[in-house]
Amino acid sequence: MQQAAQLSYKRSENANPTSTPSHVLRAISSVHQEEDAQILPGLGKPRQKHLLDKFDVLAVLGSSLCFVAAFVTVSPLSSVPWRLGVTRQFQVLGVLMSLMNQCLLRIAPQFLVLIEACFGPSYLQNFDAILRKSVTTSGTSIFWRVVLLALLVLPIGLSVAYKEFDHGSSRVPSANATGSFYGMTGPLGLQKSEGNGLGLSFMANATIEYYNTAFNANSTPPTFPQTYGFNTLVQSNTSSAKLDGPFPDYVKAIQAKLTTADSFWLDADVNGTVTTYNKSIESHRNNTEFWDFYLSMLPQDPGNNKITFNDSDIVQKLEGMNLYNNNTLQLLMNGLQIRNTSWAFVTFTPNPPHSMPDSDQKKKLGQDFRRSAMLFHTRRERCHGTWRITYNSIQLIKGTCQEHSLPDDAQICFSNSTQAIPQFYMPSLLEYLGPFSKERRESPWLLPTFATVLAGAFWSRAVVLDGYFGWSNNNTVANDLVFRQSVYYLVQDSAISIRPTMNASPALYATLVVQPALAIVFLLGSACMYGVPIDKGFGMIAFLAGVRVETLKLLKGASISGEVIRPLRVRILSWKNQNDDDDNNNKGSTQNEYVLEDDSGNFAFSSKGHHLLPSSHRVWTALRAGLGVGKNSDVRYDKVIS
Repeated sequence: MQQAAQLSYKRSENANPTSTPSHVLRAISSVHQEEDAQILPGLGKPRQKHLLDKFDVLAVLGSSLCFVAAFVTVSPLSSVPWRLGVTRQFQVLGVLMSLMNQCLLRIAPQFLVLIEACFGPSYLQNFDAILRKSVTTSGTSIFWRVVLLALLVLPIGLSVAYKEFDHGSSRVPSANATGSFYGMTGPLGLQKSEGNGLGLSFMANATIEYYNTAFNANSTPPTFPQTYGFNTLVQSNTSSAKLDGPFPDYVKAIQAKLTTADSFWLDADVNGTVTTYNKSIESHRNNTEFWDFYLSMLPQDPGNNKITFNDSDIVQKLEGMNLYNNNTLQLLMNGLQIRNTSWAFVTFTPNPPHSMPDSDQKKKLGQDFRRSAMLFHTRRERCHGTWRITYNSIQLIKGTCQEHSLPDDAQICFSNSTQAIPQFYMPSLLEYLGPFSKERRESPWLLPTFATVLAGAFWSRAVVLDGYFGWSNNNTVANDLVFRQSVYYLVQDSAISIRPTMNASPALYATLVVQPALAIVFLLGSACMYGVPIDKGFGMIAFLAGVRVETLKLLKGASISGEVIRPLRVRILSWKNQNDDDDNNNKGSTQNEYVLEDDSGNFAFSSKGHHLLPSSHRVWTALRAGLGVGKNSDVRYDKVIS
């Protein structure tokens, strides 16, 4: 001992350690090892292998709870997605996915180590790569490189995948807090002009979307029912409606609460102005009584007490405008008198030759008009509409009408009024209907366009003459509400707030459940391999505590590089300690010994010097031996006798 101390002291005083002879260093090392064996107690903490590690169980529970939270975050079954919005959903899912990945990484190494020990070649390099989660560890098999790379890429791929589901929406019912008044009104921002106005701006606004669709569709037939713009509903090939809409101040109050991405749906039972083509004219073109019925409702010249009318009389009541393509748009309806204005005859007639006498021209014009005129009736009906409101727009997206007229008192705005449509609207009618005079005469859009344009004319005139354009300054309806309930009224509508959220598709749920599912599989898989004598604590300390010292010579030269030139197998010898005098009360605990084997065919020796079988004839894991796999299947443990 004194000699060893002197040698150690001399080495510490020597500035150049390389000057100390190697045999001296070995002598010092041998002395220290003998001293450590006699003085240092065993600090290892023995235990039996657990079927399931409690922290692994907690990790699985945590991952499962994270999935439940992620499910609630995206599921349309709750209002959580609507409250979060798509941006907050991404943030919440990002945190939850990271937590699920940490839980998976807690469980994965133990499962993969057991797989290598149970079914793999049990290489030291593979164990090292798995525990370090390193794809680039030298000597690692290709299989484990792929598996470890997959675990590395998995969270990155999932984080990219869930962000692809960003085109969904969530909706929640919304309480109506500002009142729900509907009626004959234009959209927000389009108000009645000074001097009562004519209504042309309302008609243009309500018709422009249909106009663009109809004249860009060419020969493509329309579909029914179809909505356009603020309140246009084309019900069929022969019927079109202008629905009463929500009041501008009501819409403004809703829009004030919306962001650029939000929308608001209003669902309400309202009245509508419906214009329908009357097919009965086809069987009454030469019926004098039919024409007398309508002509008698027109204002008559003083002293004219006619009961029957001829073609010349019809011509005198026509309002026409030349299209300068050898055709004239002709309109027959009440104009400036307070009468029934709910009907209108419309057609295109060819211009008669100028050389023809006036009487013959009138007769021919009357005949042409009767042969081709289309009869449309306009009435108020009960309808149902759904509007979509954004921060800067409102649009009718769905609607139906009952096709039954409202009572007579609701029809007064058309049955006993002065519309003056022929006087004020002929240029607009010519603009909308003119293209059908020649080149589009056989278009499937002809009848729907005539019905829609005439409905727009009747509705816009009624809006200007009888409609209501807003609330007073104290947000109360004007006193004349009771006198004008046919044109504006209180509605108990329903409102739904819609917000962009993630698209909760099955693919999104599959993306979220990948990591929790793998965590459960890994935990159950580890439990199924309980017979393999490797526990959760397997790592550097466990390996150093149980490695057979003489086999460490196979690692000579790898203290810095950590690499060996050939794969090394690890044989695991497991037994229960029966010694009463062992340190730390180790009696009854399971002990492992890790024996390194050269895969090239070199032999290893037991602690008693017994020659073991070469690697090509050995069973490398205790579980294999216990399951009866391999030629040494009758051996469960290698007993080490001290």
